[in-house]
Amino acid sequence: LTRFGAMPEISEKAEDLYREAARNTLTHLERGHQGLAYLLLHLDNDFQRARQLISQMLEKRDQWLRHTGTNLRNELESSLQRLILQELAQLRSAFHEDVAAEAAFLCELERFPSASLEDLDDWKKVADLLLTQKGELRKRVTHPLKARCERLVDGLRGEDTLVNCLARFRELPAPQFSESQWQAVEAAVSVLTLAVAELQLVFRERGRVDFAELAIRASAALGQVDAPEDLALALGQGIQHFLLDEFQDTSAAQFELIEKLTAGWDPGDGRTLFLVGDPMQSIYRFRQADVSLFLKARMEGIGAIRLEPLTLSVNFRSLPGIVEWVNRTFESILPANDELESGAVAYSASIPGAGGEGAVIGVHALPDALREADRVVELIGLQDAGSSAVLVRSRAHLIEIVNALKRHRIPFQAIEIDQLGERQVIEDLMALTFALLHAADRVSWLALLRAPWCGITLADLLALAGADHRATVWDLLHLPNPALTDDGAKRVHRILPLIEQAIADRGRRPLREWVENTWLRLGGPACVQDDTALEDAAAYFELLEGLAEGADLADFDWFREQVNGLFAQPTANTGEVLQLMTIHKAKGLEFDTVILPGLGAVPRGDDQRLLLWLEHRGELLLAPIAESGGDKDPIYGYLAGIERRKSDQETARLLYVAATRARRSLHLLGSAKVKDDGTMAEPDSRSFLKLLWPAMADQFAPPALGVQDEQTQRVKSIRRLPATWHLPPAPQPVKWQ
Repeated sequence: LTRFGAMPEISEKAEDLYREAARNTLTHLERGHQGLAYLLLHLDNDFQRARQLISQMLEKRDQWLRHTGTNLRNELESSLQRLILQELAQLRSAFHEDVAAEAAFLCELERFPSASLEDLDDWKKVADLLLTQKGELRKRVTHPLKARCERLVDGLRGEDTLVNCLARFRELPAPQFSESQWQAVEAAVSVLTLAVAELQLVFRERGRVDFAELAIRASAALGQVDAPEDLALALGQGIQHFLLDEFQDTSAAQFELIEKLTAGWDPGDGRTLFLVGDPMQSIYRFRQADVSLFLKARMEGIGAIRLEPLTLSVNFRSLPGIVEWVNRTFESILPANDELESGAVAYSASIPGAGGEGAVIGVHALPDALREADRVVELIGLQDAGSSAVLVRSRAHLIEIVNALKRHRIPFQAIEIDQLGERQVIEDLMALTFALLHAADRVSWLALLRAPWCGITLADLLALAGADHRATVWDLLHLPNPALTDDGAKRVHRILPLIEQAIADRGRRPLREWVENTWLRLGGPACVQDDTALEDAAAYFELLEGLAEGADLADFDWFREQVNGLFAQPTANTGEVLQLMTIHKAKGLEFDTVILPGLGAVPRGDDQRLLLWLEHRGELLLAPIAESGGDKDPIYGYLAGIERRKSDQETARLLYVAATRARRSLHLLGSAKVKDDGTMAEPDSRSFLKLLWPAMADQFAPPALGVQDEQTQRVKSIRRLPATWHLPPAPQPVKWQ
């Protein structure tokens, strides 16, 4: 029914297949594909960028592919108009009648505008009257009735909902596509449809598919929600009880699959649908998770099934002091009400499930990342017992901390932090692989000779290859070279027969077996430091076997990217007392002490997409990427604004997940910039510090060196700290050194 034929291999990472399909798609330009020609012109004939954008869209095709059918323009414009009407309805409800009447009078309107497309011009007049170009309430007015207008504007200060709605109105696009916009959309859709067809051919040739393809085929076999196939009805009748965990991280495609599997269920027929999840811990938007689906199911049910919400509020993990601080802090960070459109999840307070005292909340304001790393080391030194974790938003935020821990020789486990390609054993193995496959790769050959199984000196390398830049290193090794030292000659003489044998065996064995046997004969396993390095080498050989094409590699750069996408094993024999990991990796775990550095750090921005889409309540909006060198597409900009608001909501939930991993102690570390006048600058809106700023701005006041320790029945604020300090364990008095 899924038309796979023989069941293909399922690849967790299929970027090589997307890249190949994208390359094959671009070859259709020679065959006169008009949509591809227009798209490349739109991208200033940047083939590299076009290939990258197409690859990204193929990875996420399960989200947009089912919406690219016939009559697309009418469907998209209808969705766009309904979305605009929803925004106008919210905006109209934010105006009190007296304010609306006064605004209509000052704008010289016969009536205050309603939530209709015909009143868009009138709404623009209202927005221009009250807001600046930056979307803020005016501080100065130039209206003929200046005093009356100033009274109106002053009366709106503090009306954040109204101002935000009016600012969002400024971002609304036109309710229809312009001809140039639609031409770009049409070209992009035609190219992506072609790319999907090319991807199907690549799947067939390689005998591999990704998880998205599996889900697409399964969904197609079940039919439509309103017209299920016999398979869907049979499965629906056969399934009696359905349990889905982590429901807050469900994607639109997965939600549709649930609807199809339960389409034939009737209330009271004895079957149960049990969905488990915590919407405040929905942090996987980058994996297409949409928390609004959780909210939709809770409010409206799934299909004909209405759900009975049960809220679990008891926290058995953390001490009461931690729970109370989280309640007090996130009550103001997370929104007060759920909102489907923006994915906003209201905060739900927790109740301590266990007693106990001694909870510690530490807020540490520091000048920069170096001082933060030093403070992390000091905090770790204060922990007497129990598990500790340093949690970060991005792996890049751990660079200084890892260096500081290594300087102080503090053992730690880095969970999916170190890239595999950065380990010495992997660098040596890649040099060996590339040298064996490509005789003219001088860098890899020099690295092979420099590796510990040969260990030739830099002076001997210069003597060997410095005089002739055209000859291959392999040829130079077979020429007499009196400039080599005796030690260098002995080292070359030892490995040369082994390399000659390996080159003679090329093509006679699978690539993995060929490289691994050569590494073993060279003595590679004897050159590593510990068992962890051997595990890293095993992971490398597994990847090499998976990406090999017979006895060769099709793309060296692609293989290197895949190696760097793997993570090295945690260092052996370090125990689990201190762990370093990202917040996403820590979800579901708990530690006695949690340290959150880098509160002021900002993550890397999202990449642009060929098409930006928004799916809501079964409808889809599409917008094309802006023309190279041209103005941003208005619809694309509007959808990007919605994506930013959703991302901001998830940032708050990510901070919540991090804070709730702590059992006894939670330390928050951050740095803020100091202006020339000595005052603290507002943190970046994308940082954790921005969320905590209203409650903790006084802790970051100059001088930006402070710590607040909050314990049960004891709060102590310290504004100034010496350069070197030591905090004895409570309840001893604090002494400074």
